[in-house]
Amino acid sequence: MTQTATAPAGNVAAREITSAERHHAGRYLRQSRQALENVVQGLSDEQWNFKPAAEVWSIAENVEHLVLVEQMVEAILARLPESAMATARRTDGEIEAQILAFVRDRTQKHPAPPDSVPTGRWTPAGTLGRFLVAREHTGEMLNRMPRLRQNVIPFGPIGPLDGYEWVLAIAAHTDRHVAQIRELMACNEFPASRPDVD
Repeated sequence: MTQTATAPAGNVAAREITSAERHHAGRYLRQSRQALENVVQGLSDEQWNFKPAAEVWSIAENVEHLVLVEQMVEAILARLPESAMATARRTDGEIEAQILAFVRDRTQKHPAPPDSVPTGRWTPAGTLGRFLVAREHTGEMLNRMPRLRQNVIPFGPIGPLDGYEWVLAIAAHTDRHVAQIRELMACNEFPASRPDVD
């Protein structure tokens, strides 16, 4: 499942988020959440914790990382009202296409921020539950915050992003790790599914 961004007309500058943008970003949040739920549904503990190499994250570690990054973005969105005002720059469509391409591109490896490195702190079920709660919070912030397009906070090499763009980035980040999970499941050594034993 992939989703492409719409391209509202005009240059990005301090302005109100539109209802179409809220709808688009909300749909992408839901679709990427559902893709994650679908890919991990019915996995055994052995499958959740499978690692083909010591340096490769397991499915459980990928989902834990998703929780931690989602919580980081929630904190970023909360800081937006006190951050720099947006100014005219590249067009919306150019920025959004760059966000999605950069975040989803699995050929480019990016070190995880130290605070988002998984440590096995939760069970698989607990980790997925925490992700779902964090994603619900992101959706609530998208729906209730009035100034999502008026202030910006830097995002790596892409530059300053407004709140709407940060929401697109976190949804794309989920897509990136769903792809990583699918790569793990395609490994020849990935454990076969086993029925539950009473």
